Amino acid sequence: MLVLVAIIVIAILMLMEPFWQAVGVFVASLSTNTIFWIIALPILIIMIVVEWKRHHPNRN
Repeated sequence: MLVLVAIIVIAILMLMEPFWQAVGVFVASLSTNTIFWIIALPILIIMIVVEWKRHHPNRN
């Protein structure tokens, strides 16, 4: 479920920025690796939050 949400979020971001297209390709290539998800999913969430705050500075 969480993986599905992450894929959807990344897919939406991929439509907006070339940087996220690279992230999407990277994630897709490693999506079968469980250890990768344990390490990378928190990092991806932090990156998404940082990007969101950068684009929406008035929101908390």
